[in-house]
Amino acid sequence: MKKIGILTFHRSINYGAFMQAYALSHEIMKRYGPIVEIIDFEIEYKNAHYKEPLYRILGAKEYYQKYKRFRSDLNLLPLSPETLITNDYSKLLNYISKRYDIVITGSDAVWAYQKMEVENPYWLFGDNLQCAKLSYAASAYSTDFAKVTEEEKSYIGQALKSFNYIGVRDQETHNFIQSIDSSLIINRNCDPTVLLRKPEKDYASYLLQREKIDIKKPIVGIMAGAIDYMPKIQQHLGPGYQYVNLYLRNRLKDKYNPFLKNHFYNNLSPFEWYNLYAGLHLNFTNYFHGTLLGLKGGVPTFSFDNTNFKYDYVGKIKQVLNDLNLSDFCFEYNRMSKQDEERLFSQIDFAVKNRDQISQTIDENMEVERQKSNSFFKALEAQL
Repeated sequence: MKKIGILTFHRSINYGAFMQAYALSHEIMKRYGPIVEIIDFEIEYKNAHYKEPLYRILGAKEYYQKYKRFRSDLNLLPLSPETLITNDYSKLLNYISKRYDIVITGSDAVWAYQKMEVENPYWLFGDNLQCAKLSYAASAYSTDFAKVTEEEKSYIGQALKSFNYIGVRDQETHNFIQSIDSSLIINRNCDPTVLLRKPEKDYASYLLQREKIDIKKPIVGIMAGAIDYMPKIQQHLGPGYQYVNLYLRNRLKDKYNPFLKNHFYNNLSPFEWYNLYAGLHLNFTNYFHGTLLGLKGGVPTFSFDNTNFKYDYVGKIKQVLNDLNLSDFCFEYNRMSKQDEERLFSQIDFAVKNRDQISQTIDENMEVERQKSNSFFKALEAQL
């Protein structure tokens, strides 16, 4: 039986990074059985980066709770038997070559190489790795394409020529790869989290009651650490709602703001975070996966795309909400005008009055988005 390895960012202290790895690996297991492993690799400096906040004077205690819960959920992933936390890519290449018949890179921004170096493992080593190679929903998000050198283009182009299938998450990455080599066939995939089953309401109720939150009263989720509109939104909605901050506080001062008596979840594991969305009435976020997991739970989700690069770039939140035909729920935070603010509060009122109808539309549109995985699974089956 052939063995599949997935190379991605599963060890990040990032809910979305973990859940996309969980989603893709479990979807493959559901279809083909226990033939897939997530290659338990991480670059040394990234591993150190995630540990560094544990030693800070401020916030270390809260971060420790989060770090501990993320590490506890690693046992939910089909990890490789060996862990490689190393800067020596030759060790990883040797391990992959001996163990796997098929290797998948992605999802997430595995091709945003300007944060690493161009010759990194996520291009799957070019001709040095002789196995079937596929990418699923890989992204070069945040790359300044104007600064890509000819040498870098040559390396990327040569690496991708050895792929059996190229799947990307967003149009910006599609255009980038196409500009390097127009002969390459590039497919748009949905993010793996779209493939998840809907989160469980009973589990969400348990998680909420565990924190002494009244599940009979509508609950609003907030995963937006830098959005100044949240106090206005809470005032607009009024006292009939309860508010939970996910992943991080809106701002540190919120802890001491008497109006914003929000509950802060700093002890949710990634799997719990995903299921908690089933208990929310509304969702506000400036995170890509905070958007997608809210929508996966059928929750009317207001997303603030705060992409603000010094170069032209379609933000990933704006991209996915356009793809889902939900652009009315997208707000470009760095370009908010008075008219946009009025549209925001009008859309909130509409969502409050028409929540069930919106939830049904979200479910239908997510099912359409799911079909973007079909070409990948067809290509994968051809290699098995």
